[in-house]
Amino acid sequence: ITLRQGPPNMMKFKDWLLVVLAPFTLAIVIDHLSKWFAFRIVNPVVFSNAEFFFFANEGFALGSLSGLSKIYTVVLPSSLGGLLVFMLLVLQYFLPIYSPVMRFGASLLVGSMCSNVLDRIIRGYVVDFIVLKSGSWQTGVFNVADALQWVGLGIGLCAYIANGRL
Repeated sequence: ITLRQGPPNMMKFKDWLLVVLAPFTLAIVIDHLSKWFAFRIVNPVVFSNAEFFFFANEGFALGSLSGLSKIYTVVLPSSLGGLLVFMLLVLQYFLPIYSPVMRFGASLLVGSMCSNVLDRIIRGYVVDFIVLKSGSWQTGVFNVADALQWVGLGIGLCAYIANGRL
């Protein structure tokens, strides 16, 4: 990535597209394409230690609080999604220009969160369809956006640990 010299927080537009907008958009596109696959699962599919089946998650993480009103499970997360996008833009403005990895991680994290928020807005629930198993241990049901949230968080934290002093 070529970053131009100049004001400390200014990136070239093409660099901003590559480091900020691309991971945000790709998280949403990849997640929704995977959910398109999930809608077509009729019977559970087992592949090695992974099981795939459709689950309409009307609650929050791992289906918790699913009995709450739609005000709490749809409207509140939608409002928080708007706040997340605003916070991402503020963060991108204040991050130093030499932090492209941190910018990428933050954009991937917020993009994947917004993908699940879009599910809540469009369908009223989040499509989950993946369970990982190993012996008697297994994860809760999750989706690609949930996994990308952890990847984005990990990338951002690693960049912060490596360059936090800057």
